[in-house]
Amino acid sequence: MSPIKGLTNRNMAFPKIGNIRKGEPKGESKFPKDLDHFRVEFDELEVEASEIFLREYGPEPKEILIWLPFKEILECWDAWLEAYTAGAMVARSDGETYNYLREPDTGRIIVKDGVDVISGDPKPYIAEEPATYYEDTKGKQQPVFLKPVGRLEVIIPVLERLSSLTLHTSSQYDIAEITKNLQALYFINDSSLQGIDILLKRKPREISTPGKDGKRVRRTKYLIFLETAPAWVQSQINGRRKRGELKSVEIAGELGSGITAGEATGEVIVEGVIVDDTVPPPPQAGLTRPYDPSTLKDGLEYKAANNYYGNKKQSSKEQRNLLRMSLELVWIGEGDAKAVEQKRKDVSKFLTGEHSTLKIPAPWVWVMLNEWLKPEQDSGGEWSINKIAASEARMVWRVATREAGQAEIEF
Repeated sequence: MSPIKGLTNRNMAFPKIGNIRKGEPKGESKFPKDLDHFRVEFDELEVEASEIFLREYGPEPKEILIWLPFKEILECWDAWLEAYTAGAMVARSDGETYNYLREPDTGRIIVKDGVDVISGDPKPYIAEEPATYYEDTKGKQQPVFLKPVGRLEVIIPVLERLSSLTLHTSSQYDIAEITKNLQALYFINDSSLQGIDILLKRKPREISTPGKDGKRVRRTKYLIFLETAPAWVQSQINGRRKRGELKSVEIAGELGSGITAGEATGEVIVEGVIVDDTVPPPPQAGLTRPYDPSTLKDGLEYKAANNYYGNKKQSSKEQRNLLRMSLELVWIGEGDAKAVEQKRKDVSKFLTGEHSTLKIPAPWVWVMLNEWLKPEQDSGGEWSINKIAASEARMVWRVATREAGQAEIEF
């Protein structure tokens, strides 16, 4: 690539399709109300993405499943002290020196890329000094000070696109928490932020803020937290236990904010609830659901090969249709019918070696229906499958497409 300074030497990025914000739209209010949920805004042309998100999370989501697009923290997370006038940035600092600064009167750039454009020296940042001024409605000059700004680039898996949304926050508490969370995720995932299912959450916390009389008062604010999704944590636990790397208690302590383990039984407990483990365990004893794709495949194969339901040499057309429908229920409403069908085929191929449900051996059909997916029909005629099985199927699909070379970036 031929270099053009300022154009081709920028950081890599996916197409941006929207923003995730914490407060109400500004409108005429100088201080918009902080919300207890996320306000997600898609670009006006992203009608389908907006509809998919609304269908999955509703209009006031407090929790969103996300991926981070790149390995390194600084490739995903951007936090500075910044000042703006009329919507344009006039100053940026890391808290010690200016990274960017415009002259208040002329608008001339006096600091760029961390150095004074004339002297070439860093310009110290002094918190008590305003970056610039603006004229209020009464014609008076008002100072503009730098404030914390944080931006996190995220991918929302349910959209099934390698396009990003930007999470915005101006809370110093959020910035500190997000930074700590990212550092912890980077540490436990072998120095990479990729490949982690993360829950982006709003949670109430009591924080100290200035009151009207200048005294500090405690207020409830809904802060941002990044937590590993329980399904991802459990898949890591299963994988490490399968490889014999760690015992259950050690793994839970390393990986889970909401994960504990019973020392006597080895049960994995998520937020006080023992994980459903009704599926007979595969050959590796002590694993808990959701199973990682290879463990799931081994377990199903073990049951099918050992005639778990007797010597079933045949399965009916109705059973195969039910299996096809059950797998497609995992992605129902997400994309067109062709895309859903292809995902079902990818999962079938990974687990059984066959794309078509018509060619899957009969023992596999019996085991997949009765021991894994467990389809049920309610009184209104609607079908559903085991939720943990649905989570496992999604993990299988991601691994299957990656192995087939359909996904260039590992998630």
